Amino acid sequence: MTRSSNPDGAAHYDMITPLAQRVRKAMAEMHQRHALRAEFAEYERIGVLEPLLRELGLSHHEFQLLVAHHPESTKLLQEMATHVGVDYKHLNARIKRELERSCSLCTAHARCRRWIDSLVVEDYPPFCPNGALFESLRPHLGETKARG
Repeated sequence: MTRSSNPDGAAHYDMITPLAQRVRKAMAEMHQRHALRAEFAEYERIGVLEPLLRELGLSHHEFQLLVAHHPESTKLLQEMATHVGVDYKHLNARIKRELERSCSLCTAHARCRRWIDSLVVEDYPPFCPNGALFESLRPHLGETKARG
């Protein structure tokens, strides 16, 4: 049966297509996380994971969160920056690292996604660990609020 041969089938097809795309995306991300875990398991096996974590200033728990949230945290961070008017691409490396670390270690990704999708930009959500830093990166908005 083709999509055009049955009007009811067309409605189901239209509903299933976005779901199938989300499932494919989720599976691709799952494979990325699996590959990342395998890579770091090898680092641990040969004895270089501990020195790497020390150099990065990460605990094992933080490291596990980083891997578990990959690649969603990167996408959310970039979407949040765009959403609140911060030019993420042109931030200096130190600020990017600070934002990335906070976002990667955050446990409120589902709430963040809902907030971004809500299109609210007046205030930062209280759960966002990067709210104050984002606000400092866009002082012109604070001036607009004060004048309004």
